[in-house]
Amino acid sequence: MLRPLWLEWMENKKNQLMSPKYIILFITTLIGLSAHALSKVEIEERTNQWNIANNTQDFATLRLLFNKKVTFYGKKIEVSECLQAKRNIFEKYRLYSQVIISDFDIKEYNDGIVKLLIRTRW
Repeated sequence: MLRPLWLEWMENKKNQLMSPKYIILFITTLIGLSAHALSKVEIEERTNQWNIANNTQDFATLRLLFNKKVTFYGKKIEVSECLQAKRNIFEKYRLYSQVIISDFDIKEYNDGIVKLLIRTRW
C-alpha cells in the first residue's frame, strides 16, 4: 500500500518541527476566488484565516477557504481528500500549531496564479 504524501512529509520533518519553515501557498488553490479579484490585504486576511483554522482544527472554515481541488504536498486532490488528510495529521499531532513569523511575500503572475511565501514556526 502506498504511504500518504503528508505522512511521509511529516515523518521526514518530525525532528525539525521547532525550526522555522517556509511555506509556499498558491493562493488560487487555497482561496476559492480568482486571485486577480483579491487585493494583497485580502490575501493576507484569508491566509491568516487559514492559519487560525489550521491551529483550531476548524474544518468548516478550511472547507470554505479551499477550492474544490487543492494541491496538497505537491499532489492535486479533491478538497474532501485534503481535509481527511488534515484530520489524520491533527489526530497524529494533537498539539499541532503554527505561527506566521514573517511578512507576506506575494507575487502575482499573468495567468492568475498568486504565489505567497511565508515563514512559519511550528
